[in-house]
Amino acid sequence: MQNYYLKNAKRIRREVAMAIPYYRQMVAEAYGIDVAESITRETMHRFEDLLPETPYIGGDENHLTENLYTTVPLLAFYQTLKGRGKTVAEIARLIYHGSSALFASFPVNIMLRLKGRRFFSHRVQAKLQDRAVASQEHHFPGDWVYSYVQGNDGDFAFGVDYTECGILKYLRSQGAEELAS
Repeated sequence: MQNYYLKNAKRIRREVAMAIPYYRQMVAEAYGIDVAESITRETMHRFEDLLPETPYIGGDENHLTENLYTTVPLLAFYQTLKGRGKTVAEIARLIYHGSSALFASFPVNIMLRLKGRRFFSHRVQAKLQDRAVASQEHHFPGDWVYSYVQGNDGDFAFGVDYTECGILKYLRSQGAEELAS
């Protein structure tokens, strides 16, 4: 079987390329444009090395796969900056501000309206329940494990109780658990 991440590398690279300018900008503001360009290049090289080694958790059949592979460039960014003597706090600040700027660029009102309606539909909730049950079977060691929490007829629609986190497992395997704290 071909590596899922290599098979989808073109699409994943496009997603990363869309996000990189926001992080580059934060680095440029903190350390200057030349440093930002150098860090961006090194981050992208590290990303290319890390991507094929990302744990397979079901590919397109798992709605959390995107969460895992979008962590890879952030890990590469972290490793690059840490290798240049930056502290976890400095790196986390850059990631936070870069992510904030990236998400602020999305048309939030439209996205929330469309996704919100769909997210609270009975069909999506039933699918989430099925996925939660399947996650308990531990098909993929690097995957999330969670259970569905039934809501009530009042102010609580439903919930998800995560007992294992795929991102934390991945960062731990890469010696970067502190990035998740």
